[in-house]
Amino acid sequence: MNEAEYGIESFANTQSFTFDSQCGSGTIDELDVLWDYSSNARGFLPTTFFNTDLSLSDIWNIGRPGGEDDSAIIRSPRTGEHPTLQPSDIRQPGSRFRPLTALEEAIHRPNQERLPATDLDDCKDSEAETATVPGSVSWVMSHFVYNSIVSSILGQKRAVPPRFAVPSRHTLSRYTDGYFRGFHKYLPFLHPSTLRFEALAPELVLAIAAVGAFYRFAHAKGYELYFAARAIIAERMQTQSRFSTSHLTTTLPSYASFSSARSNVSASGAGSCSSPVSSPPLGTIDQGQLNTIQALIILLAMSSWADAPIVRDSTAISSQLGMLVREAGISIPDAIAEGTEWVEWVTREVRRRTLLVAYILFNLQSMSFDVPPVIMNHEVRLCLPHCGSKWAATTAAEWQELRTMYGHDESGFQEVFQKLLDGQEIHNNGPFSALGNYVLMSGLLQRIFLERHTSGCLPDASSSLRPVVIKTFECALRIWQISWEATQESSLDPSSSKGPLGFNAVAMLRLAYIRLNANLGPYRNLITRDRHRIAGALTNGTIPLFVRNCHLDRAVLQCIHALSVPVHTGISFVAHTQALNWSVQSALSNLDCAFLLNRWLYVLAGVVETAGIKSLRGDERKLVGMVVNLIRESTLAKNLDFSDIDGQCIRRMGAMVFRLWTEIFRGPHVFSVVDSIGASLSTAADMLEAQL
Repeated sequence: MNEAEYGIESFANTQSFTFDSQCGSGTIDELDVLWDYSSNARGFLPTTFFNTDLSLSDIWNIGRPGGEDDSAIIRSPRTGEHPTLQPSDIRQPGSRFRPLTALEEAIHRPNQERLPATDLDDCKDSEAETATVPGSVSWVMSHFVYNSIVSSILGQKRAVPPRFAVPSRHTLSRYTDGYFRGFHKYLPFLHPSTLRFEALAPELVLAIAAVGAFYRFAHAKGYELYFAARAIIAERMQTQSRFSTSHLTTTLPSYASFSSARSNVSASGAGSCSSPVSSPPLGTIDQGQLNTIQALIILLAMSSWADAPIVRDSTAISSQLGMLVREAGISIPDAIAEGTEWVEWVTREVRRRTLLVAYILFNLQSMSFDVPPVIMNHEVRLCLPHCGSKWAATTAAEWQELRTMYGHDESGFQEVFQKLLDGQEIHNNGPFSALGNYVLMSGLLQRIFLERHTSGCLPDASSSLRPVVIKTFECALRIWQISWEATQESSLDPSSSKGPLGFNAVAMLRLAYIRLNANLGPYRNLITRDRHRIAGALTNGTIPLFVRNCHLDRAVLQCIHALSVPVHTGISFVAHTQALNWSVQSALSNLDCAFLLNRWLYVLAGVVETAGIKSLRGDERKLVGMVVNLIRESTLAKNLDFSDIDGQCIRRMGAMVFRLWTEIFRGPHVFSVVDSIGASLSTAADMLEAQL
């Protein structure tokens, strides 16, 4: 084959394969695999594609007539075993999950926190079981509740800004509804069915209304409520600090007194030389303290994703929240006894979810702004959250029925997380909740972040993570994906009645693959919200971010996969609907996907210009062909000019990747950070197109 026959256009024309009789009939190409039309779980590639012991070309050629890949051998990085890859290991279009023998056996085990086996069929989404409660709860406040809230806020009149006015009853109801139909479904730590607004701390009510106002696109009022809630929390914490430290200026501490005085103090048990205020035992918090933590969680999310002047506030809030989360007992095991009644179960589960959501936000802030995580993985000793169906129960009778059906399981975060790192499957005793999977992915992201930041000072060709470390994390990520697939609550539709947690967790999975193989975090400048600085970082080709190898190929595949979702759905449609359906987590993941895919294409363009198209590995040519196919399916197809020389064509595709993501971000947004991402990608696309 001559050089001309190796042109870029040929990559997209020769990438199909045919399943043999064992896998079904029909010719399949990359888009058929990316877009599984007959499955409700479109968008998840099978885990086999992310096993780097086999090349992508080998995986794609399974079952190809005359192919020699059916007997390809995969070595387990942990056990050293050599299982044989079979055509059945590749998920066929129309099937949601790859074969899971252990899962099929587990379906018949009693007392599992999962839907019954009959409900695992794709045709039975069991939406009644997993429907979000906020959609069925009225958030129209009565006069009694509203008056109670007003009285509570007026009790903090000294703390709130002088010109602050409590919103009307109807406005407060509207903002509350905005919270539960918007923010709540992404981080469900408040229990709607048992929530009594008249009993909540005023800072929590104001925080709920603040973010709810954002979801009703009343941002000015949202900021007003934000500052009021922030002021009440600041006053409350200052009061507590003054109370706990008041004795320091009036008494002599025992450690500074004579030894005889210390003996007297020890013998009498009284603080004659000092009268410190005793602290409650670690993990002991009342409802008011829990409400303050919950309010800070909401304010942390708002400040992290809000306009630039507020972003720096997020670092102060995260510090305060981290202290309170430790005092609340995130390091204390919290297993719930099997015979616990509904009201007590809700109380315990709310506390657990509250602390774990704070942990998730700390890690998300760390990955977004390249700052150290506030709570480390080893500090988390809680159990994983229970399944969403029991969480959504509105009565004790409904909850008890679900509990009888699914049983009661407690899984400690530390034990499950260690299994992930050891390469052991974690779903065999029953799948975890969608939020539980999200927590585990958050832990993996933190480990990757810390591994990346301890591997070297500056990224260069020698600072890539050690192969054994990459293999360990790849194995953990594949096992996590199997757990995600086994969870009935998981969905890749952000507007599903099952909630968007599964969708968000997959966005974090993509981010994990990218950060494992490319050190993008320090160079995005996202905390600045400056589109020109961010775009400059995105287009600065002098910074070495990765090493080309089979591991990077999997991260690139995740980027292509992410882009295929809006292309398949319709970029204009996604642009008009993502404000209410797509999360900040998805936007952050998409930024890294665009960043890596563009930079990878530009690196390949340089290689091709120097050494010719044949210098690309087979897997790289296949991935380039997938990008070509995606662009052909988009509105930018007419700009794909194959008359360019190969290197220039690949470089043009890199600019087009940014342009496609720019189109996706053109719609209205709830949070400033999403708009900043879209504006930065647009500026970067302009810069690259000007260079062509």
